This record gives sequence, structure tokens and C-alpha cells, in this order.
Amino acid sequence: SALHEPAHEPAHAGHLDADYKTVLLPKGKLGITFKGKDTPALISKVKEGSPLLEEDVEGMGVDTITVKNREHMEMNAVEVATLIKATSDVEGRILKVRDPQTGSFQKLPEKIEVVCPKGTLGVTFQSTPPTAKAFKDDSPVGHQILPGMYVDEVIMPDGYSQRGFSAKELVVLLGGLSQHEGRTLVLKNQKTTTPSPKGETFPAEKTIDLPDGKLGISFKGKKHAKISRVHAESPLLGMVYVGMAVDSLTIPGGSTFRGMT
Repeated sequence: SALHEPAHEPAHAGHLDADYKTVLLPKGKLGITFKGKDTPALISKVKEGSPLLEEDVEGMGVDTITVKNREHMEMNAVEVATLIKATSDVEGRILKVRDPQTGSFQKLPEKIEVVCPKGTLGVTFQSTPPTAKAFKDDSPVGHQILPGMYVDEVIMPDGYSQRGFSAKELVVLLGGLSQHEGRTLVLKNQKTTTPSPKGETFPAEKTIDLPDGKLGISFKGKKHAKISRVHAESPLLGMVYVGMAVDSLTIPGGSTFRGMT
């Protein structure tokens, strides 16, 4: 599915259109109040002395607020006020407002997929299901993980997937796969979807060329050998998965062994 990226428009770009405005928010108190239990939140009052007094936003609906390159949307009055207060020391926040009568407001998608590069993602996750709590400034995926969404599933290019995890389990999983391209995070809308139950899907079959030296893998099974552990230093980390059964082993020279314990 298409990734959602925040639009970067210059402050005040919306002034050409009375139905839509883009306002660069200064640090500190804004002197505005909001109303609305439902979305969108409406700007009910701009107080005397407010830095936004001349922006003519009273009565407008909040479409999005962008903070540190992350776009927050579909918020009621409490959610907007909480976000603005919590980020009052952040420079460069962008508020986008629309006429509530004529504007169509942005909505969080039901589901999006974020394809991750190799290496660390620079994201701190919390709770179950996992949501993004904080981002490093150089996070390669921070702007793609929308506020209001949780990580429901991780899918690998080889067909392996895992879902229904806690934040701690997700971090361990992503760490184990960090040297591989194509890790895909499936994000779901917190308000409108139900998290998947715990589970994993394995590739039907994988053929792997084994390197020289120790493999860093443990096996168990009286009838069939199954992978019981992939150690942190294993060269096969992210290539094989705990729970997969060994079907055959072929050694140089052509001999193949099957049915091993």
C-alpha cells in the first residue's frame, strides 16, 4: 500500500485559500482554546495577546499538526490540546486548519505498510500492541509511522511473518532481523481496528548455503530436528527461524542426509 508522507508546505501557504490555512506555530503558549468531543477539533477562541491573533483561525477545524516531521491527524479537542501543550518547546510545528463546513479532513488509514532499511530504526516502542513512543532525529522511518497507529505484524521478504507481540518482543524481533533488507512493518489504526492474535507464519521451504565454522544454532526433537534457538552471534540470524524443521542436509561431494534428529 502507498506510504503516507506528510506534505511539506511553507508556512502561511494556505492564506490564498480562505477554506484552508497553514500556520507555523511559535514555541510557548498559543492562547487558543479548542472544542469538540468528536473529530475534528474546532478552534473555539483565540485570546487577546495570542501570537495567532492575526491568522484568522477562530472557528476553523484542525486538520493536521506536524511535529518533528510527524503528522498528527483525526484528533478531538482534548487530543489537540494535549499534543500542543506537550510539544510547546518544539520549534517548527505546523498547524493546518480547514473550514469545517466545506473542508474534507484527513483521516488515518486503516492499515499501512512501512518497508524498513537494514540497521537500527531509531524508534522507541511501548505497550501492547506496540506504538512508537519516541524517535531519533535520524530515524529512517519516523515520518512514516503515523501517530495513532500500532505495529500489528512484521513480514519478511522470504514469507516469514510474526504478529500479536508486545513492544519488548517486537524490539527483539527487529533486532534479530536488522541485517536484512525488506523488513516490513504492518501498521493498523488504533481507533478502528483490532490487533491480530499472537502467531507466526513460516516460509514453506528455504534452502540455505551454510558458511564455514560455527552456526550458532540449537536443535531439538526426537523424531525430527527442529531449530530451538538462533543465538545472537549466529551467521544465520534472520535467515532461519525458531520452530522450523530441518528437511535435509547436503554436504560438498553430493551426499544428502534426511530424517535427522
